[in-house]
Amino acid sequence: MAKVQLALYDLSRGLARSMSMALLGRQVDGIWHTGVIVYGKEYFFSGGIQAMKHEDFCAMHGGFRPEQYIDLGKTQIPEDLLQDFLREISPRFTAMTYNLFRHNCNNFSDEVSRFLLDRGIPEYIINLPNEVLQTPMGRMMVPMVEQMTTELHGGDPLAHAPFQPPASVVHATPAPTAAPAAPAPAATPVAPPPPAAVPQRDASGNIYPLLSKHTKPLLSPDTSVITTVVKRLEGSDAVHHMSPGDKEVLKALSTALTAGSTASLPAGAYGLLARLRAAHQESEFKLMCLLRVMALHAPESLEQAQEQRKCVVPIFTSMGQDGPFRSAQGLAMALCAAANMFGTPAGAALMVEADVMAPCVDAALQHLHHARADVRQLASALVFNFALQLTTNGSSSADSGDMPDEITQILLGCLEGLLDESDDLTAERRLMAAGCVMRKYKTHCTELVEGCELGHHVTQFVHASPANSQAKHLAVEVAHLLQA
Repeated sequence: MAKVQLALYDLSRGLARSMSMALLGRQVDGIWHTGVIVYGKEYFFSGGIQAMKHEDFCAMHGGFRPEQYIDLGKTQIPEDLLQDFLREISPRFTAMTYNLFRHNCNNFSDEVSRFLLDRGIPEYIINLPNEVLQTPMGRMMVPMVEQMTTELHGGDPLAHAPFQPPASVVHATPAPTAAPAAPAPAATPVAPPPPAAVPQRDASGNIYPLLSKHTKPLLSPDTSVITTVVKRLEGSDAVHHMSPGDKEVLKALSTALTAGSTASLPAGAYGLLARLRAAHQESEFKLMCLLRVMALHAPESLEQAQEQRKCVVPIFTSMGQDGPFRSAQGLAMALCAAANMFGTPAGAALMVEADVMAPCVDAALQHLHHARADVRQLASALVFNFALQLTTNGSSSADSGDMPDEITQILLGCLEGLLDESDDLTAERRLMAAGCVMRKYKTHCTELVEGCELGHHVTQFVHASPANSQAKHLAVEVAHLLQA
């Protein structure tokens, strides 16, 4: 077993403690930078994933030392598995993805702690950016802290032992365990906004090229994490007390999941997952990682389909805000698994059954407003998959009959609060879902959106978004649909 410590540094070097009450109206004891100390090294996020001896880190920054060392616990995870984990997550922790307030060193330390110990770092460290940004004077501190961070990193953070992933690591979709994001401040309405731009036609003359491109469900087929997850399960109490038969099922399941979606799942796999989840809640995240990939495998018998239904329906219908999930990571994986159900005809048919669809759509729309960007991304993927399934397999006439309740919910839920969304991928998926519905039920949608005064949100989003934003280009097409 290896001791795990959190090195807690104050980037403000005492300034936050002395100035925060005057600036924010509340006491803030520090602007925290953290690193995880384990196996004789300090692991931290500074432009990329870094690893070096703790004393070397302190010396490199002029003797800058932690305010406190926090004992997080002892881990049974061997060092080689930690290295594998860091390679897997390294594409999400780069100079391009770093954000001082929304995707920072503390989010990285939290993920590493959860991997090693199944629990995160103290919440007061993770929650500090959101607490600061929610205060009236919070924004005044942003330039000051950014300057302090630049000085601490010493210019080029990549010049110090970058943690390079192997070239073979390819992520088909953004990793579903992305770091927490603080909610963006509400956008200030512009009245009246200028007209939205006209979409650019593609070579065939299609005026909605981006909306037309999204004709398949959003799936997460990456299996690179499965081996690590199974190894962690095998080293936990959840597997230690298993029967020999259950251990064989787990071994066969690992082989099938890494072999691709055409491989057959072993009999009893869903039943085993359900039993493990009921008896070992601390393994929830790892089990949801397995379920995410299991969902891509079509049941091969009526018995397996019944076993799948018995396992997944209680999970998917409990994803609402008051659901039983222990962590945001577990919730994110469950949302991802639900989205992956649309990867097979049998799975899609199960998801649109009335008793499953209603609570799942409600939960996905609720989590479009979650504090964490990864949860919002996966909730929006699930919303899009529902929108695509319902509009593709519904009535062939775009304006025939009334819109089903779930489609109405999806349309309004995706546009409501769009201006507040700071994550481009989440906004893009929201607009994809809304566009699906609008192209199917154009007349109904136009009347409904304008009646709810949501049309100007789309136009304002167009003008508020960066020029290189994919969501901006989709918003142009959605705005044009409303005006056409």
